[in-house]
Amino acid sequence: MLLIGLVMESKAQVNRNVVDGNTQVIATFDNTWFSKVKIRTDTLTFSTDHNWVQYQADELLAFAYSQPDQVAVVDIYPSANFTGNYLELGRSRDYEVIDSAAFLEGTYFRFKLQFRNLHQASATSLILGFTTKDGRVLNTELKLLPHTKVIARLSPKDDELFIGEAKVFELDCNLPQLIKADNLWQSTKDYDFKLNYEDRVLKLYLLPKESGKIDLKIPMQCRQPVMQGNKPTIELPPLRASFNIKTGRLAFLSIDKKDVTFETEIGKGIEIQIDNNRNLQLRKTYRLENQAEPGGAFIGELYTRSVLSNDKVLCYFRPFGLHKVSDGYMYLKDCDETRFVTNFSISERTQIKSVALLRDGGEWSSSLSVLPGQSVEVKIEGTGLNKALFEIEDVDRIVRDSIRNNENLVVLKVKIPSDVTKRNLNIFAGRKPSGYQLNVREFQEPRALDFVQLTFGDIQQPMNLVDRPILYDKPIADMVIKFNPLKIDEAKKLYGKQYLEVTITYYNNKGEFIESKLLNNIVVCPGENSPRADYYDQKDCNKNEINLNSWMTRKTIDLNDWSKIEIIVNHKASAYATTGFSKKAIVILQRHYTFDVDVSIPGGLLVQKLNQSTFGGFSGISLAILPQFSFYKPDKIEKLRPYKVGAGILALNAFNFSDNSVDRDIGLVVLGSVFPTKTGAKLSFPLYGGFGYFVRDGSFFWVLGPGIQLRL
Repeated sequence: MLLIGLVMESKAQVNRNVVDGNTQVIATFDNTWFSKVKIRTDTLTFSTDHNWVQYQADELLAFAYSQPDQVAVVDIYPSANFTGNYLELGRSRDYEVIDSAAFLEGTYFRFKLQFRNLHQASATSLILGFTTKDGRVLNTELKLLPHTKVIARLSPKDDELFIGEAKVFELDCNLPQLIKADNLWQSTKDYDFKLNYEDRVLKLYLLPKESGKIDLKIPMQCRQPVMQGNKPTIELPPLRASFNIKTGRLAFLSIDKKDVTFETEIGKGIEIQIDNNRNLQLRKTYRLENQAEPGGAFIGELYTRSVLSNDKVLCYFRPFGLHKVSDGYMYLKDCDETRFVTNFSISERTQIKSVALLRDGGEWSSSLSVLPGQSVEVKIEGTGLNKALFEIEDVDRIVRDSIRNNENLVVLKVKIPSDVTKRNLNIFAGRKPSGYQLNVREFQEPRALDFVQLTFGDIQQPMNLVDRPILYDKPIADMVIKFNPLKIDEAKKLYGKQYLEVTITYYNNKGEFIESKLLNNIVVCPGENSPRADYYDQKDCNKNEINLNSWMTRKTIDLNDWSKIEIIVNHKASAYATTGFSKKAIVILQRHYTFDVDVSIPGGLLVQKLNQSTFGGFSGISLAILPQFSFYKPDKIEKLRPYKVGAGILALNAFNFSDNSVDRDIGLVVLGSVFPTKTGAKLSFPLYGGFGYFVRDGSFFWVLGPGIQLRL
């Protein structure tokens, strides 16, 4: 009987993306922002204070679960550096959020989530998103190590075995799929054995070689790390049992091969060596059948040739059928009389019929294209696959999935190196090319437009952060679109060459079209910091910045006040399988004031001359011609303030044509006016106030009153 404690460990997998225009920064969990994390499953609680473990250079929070879809409550305690009361748990295929974050007692955040199929989890982590004071969106990753208990029992009904007789034991195991069972024979001095997972049952195959009492010790390994104390490992306690091995009634002759391949040519002889026996005749053909009694199924012929120096007999074996060791003995017969017994496997020749790939988040596909640094599963279907060693050219990290593997199916988990140099990676079966190969192509994934920068004057603005029109009050000699190749590829995330389109359009202050230009062949290659920098084709890469004045007929310096420059940068749709990013930047040539000439007809002006102690009467209809300054609101687009300041000529009582009018005069005035701000109005009724000097009367005066304004 054997009890095995199993721990499953998850290796973190992090994606970078863009949220609300801000690039997320992925960071490993530490105490900078959060002081402690607790996970409660059933009645048990685990925390970063007491359940923090290290495995393969990763630090993980270990917790126990009882169900593959375990429901857990997660409490997250922010540190003193944490600002605000917002926290979000990132989406993942590993779990589903049942209750979103609640900030309890002003002390900690609480989530409730349900994990998904922890038995098969290969990467489990929590991504915690929050916003800092300076507006950055940060993610911190908490890697998890879920573990559970696996119980396996070896309970033989009796302790007798016979030499050469393969015995199959079914192990009692609550989670047999988590035990590593590669279905490959392993040899010891006293016995051969193999573990196989078939029909959802874990089986032990045992083939004794020596008589007497043996103490069985079968090493066991887990498909995921297990915990021994506080230390993760893939080694499990061995299976142990004791057996009495007896000789058979018939002499058992073993051969030097555990597996013989059934070639396509029927009856083709295969050289083998078999144990010598005084009753074994040379230069004689023995018939192999599956039963001792006459009339058994014909399996093959064995022709004995000569005795070798190692006391083995060299033979020709001609297979005519397939056989498994687990099917029982093969009987060597002289006519219908049984002489000896033996046992070995006769399997089909390794032949690949199809290869398919499973990419992260996708489905099985016959397309064999892979990306540098990508993890994929390779499914090989055919015959006789269980005995072949599969290798992929220039790929070191290959894990054979023992759960799904059998004679007709092999699944390999493969990690493509980030620095792979070849475009085609051959798949080898038994160190021979299989005729299939993985095709390496470069990443071609749209990245957020943080590597594109709009520069003019004293403004340097990344395109992904532009979220409103830019009002600029200085002349623009040049406007340039720059690219930063160093921001495209990163150590843990590759995007590849970026195919862009840039649309530039000019409008006047009334929104009327002036000029437009489309640049649709812009290719930006990742910089030298990229792991793939030496392998990108640089022929079509744009290495120069885009100066708008080099492409547009109308220069930016010549655009009128309140003209609008619209720049749209987007990924070229035909270059990507997914939707790319698009960003629009609008720059408006802002002015703080304007100068124009107003003609108004004041009426009923109240005039106070400085050499008089009393106000005179209200004037008649006058005429004013005033060059004036108008002022714009600083935070609005072409919106005037409700006042003006100007200086000009006032013809007092200009429309009084009586010869004896003593009040007619020409005044040089400085006036301020308050008027309605309706845009584009030619006629308005302002209120004037100011002072001036009458030319004919030779006196200074104050003036206040309404008028009729006509704008030229």
